[in-house]
Amino acid sequence: KQEALKLSKKRSKIHYQIKNDPGSKWTICFLLCFFGGNFGWHRFYAGKVITGILYLFTLGFVFIGTIIDLYIILSGRFKNKNDEYFVRP
Repeated sequence: KQEALKLSKKRSKIHYQIKNDPGSKWTICFLLCFFGGNFGWHRFYAGKVITGILYLFTLGFVFIGTIIDLYIILSGRFKNKNDEYFVRP
């Protein structure tokens, strides 16, 4: 039972580190934009639901918005709904 408790605490600590690591959030955002940018996946992940829906119905503003977002994410200037940057690792 003690080993299970230790393992549970270890998993919780790892989850906390991943959840609060700005670099991992940037990586997830970049991958979502790269593979699903035309459907607004990265916008939904960032909490920007309105623009996410627009991207979904317009295919990322006919791919141009997705390309611009990829550039903004790569340059480290993409923000979430709370105006916090997704910091590049």
